[in-house]
Amino acid sequence: MADPVASKSGFLCMYMSNHPDTLVGYVKHWGKVAEDVSSAKMISIDTKGMTLAYKTKAGGPEKEVRVLFDPPLLGYEEVKPRLISMKVDAEEALGMARAPQITTFRLPFGIWTTNVLLAFLLYVTFSPEPQSPNFAPAYLPAHYARTNLPVWAVTASWWIVVIVHPLEALYALYMARRHRMPFTTGVGYVLGTLIWGLPVLNELRHQRQAARIEIPCVWEDCFGRNNPGAPLIADKGIARALEIERQLNAGEGRTVEELIKSDDPLKGVEAARLRRWFSSNKMIPLRDLTDDFGSAVLFGRLEVVQADILARMHKHAQRSTPDPRAAVVRDIYEMRWGPTQVPIFNLILLSTLLVPAMRPQQLAVARFLINEMKMPVDGRDLSGATGLYHAISTKPAFDPEYAQILVDAGGDVNARNRYGDTTAAEIAMLRDYGADGKQRARDALAWFFAHGGNVDVMNTDGVSARWVMATAHQQMVQVTGVMRALAQLPMWDVVLQEDERRKALGMKACAFCARVKEEGSGKALLLCSRCKCVTYCAPPRKCQMDDWRHHKGRCKPNKASRGSTYLGVPLDS
Repeated sequence: MADPVASKSGFLCMYMSNHPDTLVGYVKHWGKVAEDVSSAKMISIDTKGMTLAYKTKAGGPEKEVRVLFDPPLLGYEEVKPRLISMKVDAEEALGMARAPQITTFRLPFGIWTTNVLLAFLLYVTFSPEPQSPNFAPAYLPAHYARTNLPVWAVTASWWIVVIVHPLEALYALYMARRHRMPFTTGVGYVLGTLIWGLPVLNELRHQRQAARIEIPCVWEDCFGRNNPGAPLIADKGIARALEIERQLNAGEGRTVEELIKSDDPLKGVEAARLRRWFSSNKMIPLRDLTDDFGSAVLFGRLEVVQADILARMHKHAQRSTPDPRAAVVRDIYEMRWGPTQVPIFNLILLSTLLVPAMRPQQLAVARFLINEMKMPVDGRDLSGATGLYHAISTKPAFDPEYAQILVDAGGDVNARNRYGDTTAAEIAMLRDYGADGKQRARDALAWFFAHGGNVDVMNTDGVSARWVMATAHQQMVQVTGVMRALAQLPMWDVVLQEDERRKALGMKACAFCARVKEEGSGKALLLCSRCKCVTYCAPPRKCQMDDWRHHKGRCKPNKASRGSTYLGVPLDS
């Protein structure tokens, strides 16, 4: 029979890829890896265990470790609680999280068995002997038990009550302190264990496991519970995620080939299909940069780029093209490389990563295309992302110098891809929880805000970058506490600082991008003509249009106050 978990391995690995800190905990604690692990990913999972690949901070090739499930999973429905339990165990052992709080006290049904046994022990121990004047026929079973039981049986039973129960109560006291129980709850478990022993202790263990299960887990931290438009993990949780997986496997929606040929916004299964395909297909220079122009851009050979442009202009002139220069700009703007259809300014960014030694020359090519050729910088790849989008998203890199070049040339930091995400959504999906990774994400978000970025823009599935970061922060608070949550997710601190800055500016700043006025023009901000409560940048900026989806719920018609009248005649000042 097919393994019920292995058949969903690809789906599980995909969702676990967004939780590198959890995977690192699995590797270090359950994989017993003593090295300093920098990153980890899940390769496969089945009912017997999971295979993880990891890299160490010391460098070297990627290694693998097999983590076995003990006991093995009985079915797919056991994956979620098992992974959560292992996550919490690993984080507690590694000092990454506090133990979950227990607030519920309940006496288990099993105490009645203990009550019966204790009553029988008292009955056997203190019943009078037959020769006693107080002896009665009701004491015959006790005399029979003392006569036929081993001599040590009654004594050993009392040793258990007097010694083992207090030891179990001490353990219950330790658990009460560790799990931050309220006073009455802790007293209940300590006294209950002292009297009834193991049944109450088992109930305490069950409550501990239940508290762990309630901790926000890998299935509920991307698109959460309180967002009605979330496509994957909303109130229906795993069921919705499995529905997307079922739709993908069933081939519902347009195929990848059809999506590649289109450029319309995507959501649901089609968005998931293109995301999956896009993440597994990259531009390979040796395969995809076969033309002279692309190769010249890769190595920053400005003279070759200029010569190529002159040759193209000459060809257009020979064809009697009305404006050869504009035609060449259009030709280069429409050029794409590789399966992901990388445009020119995205290619320059990738070139700085692939051949970093030539970075000054590559940036010189970008400046030439912008300043001399007046090349638009809003070209988009197959996912709908611009060069500026990738330059500040931290994926593949955070490059503020190159991003500033694109912004100065008219690049839009709030440009949305085909899924409706701004670059803030990519920044919010933190994958590197090392010190450098967290600082890079914080710097990128601060840069995004400083250049008019907005985290309240919702994607095609109704999810905003603010919501993603707020949910992740709230879950981190529940697991680690407020201070450690801010340390683990420093981006939320940047969001709060930006909120305070915008609140202080009030109507002096654009409600969408927070600019005080359009830079370099001195144009005044325009008041919303309907509610007159917010201001926006003047055209050609599209701040009011971009903010409408967020603002329309609060935009109510402004009613002018009535002036004073005398006998129906207005009294004007």
